[in-house]
Order: sequence, then structure tokens, then C-alpha cells
Amino acid sequence: MKTVFAIALILGLLSPACQTTKREKQQGTTFLFYPLRNIYFDQDNKEYYYFDSTRLEWQVTATLPELVVAGLGRSVLLDSVPVPVYRDNASHRLIHGAILYSSPDSVRRQYREDSLASLPKIDTTVAVRKDSVQVKRKSRVGRFLEKIFGKKKKDQDLQD
Repeated sequence: MKTVFAIALILGLLSPACQTTKREKQQGTTFLFYPLRNIYFDQDNKEYYYFDSTRLEWQVTATLPELVVAGLGRSVLLDSVPVPVYRDNASHRLIHGAILYSSPDSVRRQYREDSLASLPKIDTTVAVRKDSVQVKRKSRVGRFLEKIFGKKKKDQDLQD
């Protein structure tokens, strides 16, 4: 019984070592990001990472079509990249796309607008004192009806 147990234990330990494991390709550390096309370029492995909208997943390729390469636009060198690089894609697009494709004047204008919007609103209404009652002038139709039908009884009582 002990020998069967020992043989089973040895086979159990050796079986994972004998199997071929499929290793994923290591991602590089230096990436260029093209915000206009939302494409990453791994400079260490010379590979492009792009989002395939038909498969709804990220793809890796060594080359891109010439039409796509021509329209890549300016690139940004990414300092620190997570694994996988496209994990922070939303923030990369927001930060680098806004910086590269906006003029300094529009950035300054937007900064000023955002700064002013963050301030509390000032109440511009003027308080009216109760003792200063202003008489509201009636409209033309009101004056016309008043001439025809006369003043209301309430108004006549106030004048007496």
C-alpha cells in the first residue's frame, strides 16, 4: 500500500513538469501611444496593440496597413505602463488626446471657464424694503377695461 502511494505521489509531482506550458509573450516596457487612432506600439517587441471593434477585443500585430500608418498622427511616449498596456486606455485617451490635439489658447480658455464655474454663485437679487411699495402700472388692456367697467369695488374702498 505504501509503494502504491509513493508511486502516485511521484507521478503527481512529475506530471506538471512534463507538460508543455503555453507562455504568453512578455509585454515590453517602452510604448508609444497614438491617441488619434487609439493604437499602442511596443518599442521593445516591435508590435502594435489596437482595439478590434468587430471582435470587441484587443489585438496584437507586427504590422499595420499603410493607410492606418499614414493616419496615426503624433505619438506620446508612455512613462509607466500597466500589464496589459491597454488597461488604462480610457485615461490615456483622455489625457494625451486632449494635450496633443488642442491649442494652448483653448486649454487656457477652458481652464478659466472651469475655474470660474467652480466658484460659488453670487446672489445678485436686490432686497426690496417692505415700506417702499411701488405702484404697478396697468397694461393698456387693463386701463381700457377700467375705463369701460370702472374701478373695482376694492380699489374704491381703499380710496375712501
